[in-house]
Amino acid sequence: AKYCDAVIALGSVLAQILMAQDANLPVEVIPTGIDLRRFAGGDRKRARQSMGIPPDVPVVGHLGRLAKEKNLDFLIRAIVEYQKRDTKAHLLLVGEGPEADLLRNLVVQAGFGKRLHCLGVVPAKSLPDVYAAMDVFAFSSLSETQGIVLAEAMAAGLPVVALAASGVSDIL
Repeated sequence: AKYCDAVIALGSVLAQILMAQDANLPVEVIPTGIDLRRFAGGDRKRARQSMGIPPDVPVVGHLGRLAKEKNLDFLIRAIVEYQKRDTKAHLLLVGEGPEADLLRNLVVQAGFGKRLHCLGVVPAKSLPDVYAAMDVFAFSSLSETQGIVLAEAMAAGLPVVALAASGVSDIL
């Protein structure tokens, strides 16, 4: 990299890591962009109907790879605590990964399996509707290089609840 005119980092955290390895390394931060228009206009009613979610309940959603490094057991436990207080609250979990069964089991064992909606991986064209079905997007990763789902959720008009973690603040 030191033979390049510049190295592109997707966020400030990655830039800091690269510069820590070589203080003379020319690093420019250029975050990954998204088409904001693509996520506007999702059909909330249609999406909730197709997912079996009642139209008048609060929905906390998460979309992403369901893996240990995403700190999702923490997120699921927090949402279960919320579901104990709000007897109408549902959880929409979108994505797949090695932790998928564990996360589903945490919700089921807590007694909230009927208010859990797991979609697995969805086609990209369905994402606007998926986000529209949510009332809030929850994110628990402790470190992100891109965090594209955060930008997508915000582009869809969702409030985002996330941990103050490296890379996350770049997006938010």
